[in-house]
Amino acid sequence: MMVKPCPECPFADPNQLHLNYERKVEIVAAIRADSPFYCHNTVDYGEDVGQVTSKTKMCAGSVILEEREGILNQYGRIMERVGLYDRDKLDIDNMELVPYPTFDDWIEATA
Repeated sequence: MMVKPCPECPFADPNQLHLNYERKVEIVAAIRADSPFYCHNTVDYGEDVGQVTSKTKMCAGSVILEEREGILNQYGRIMERVGLYDRDKLDIDNMELVPYPTFDDWIEATA
């Protein structure tokens, strides 16, 4: 799992991927429904369709917001149980890394 958002993280800067309001709502709904959100820099887009591989990592920006909301997804909880995720390695309270307290604030930032 990544411990810091990548430079292009949509949760650190909502304009990075030019996501419209509807797409942001879809992303958050999926995350809140317990779907993992992967760092786009670690997904294999070799055939134009994103493929999760052994090198794919959870998006640190998403995990920071999940932790702030207390909704870490099942994948994250499993990783924590097997010692592959340590919330203390994330700078969860650093508003400079991810400047939104919640996913709803992130959605509304570019509404």
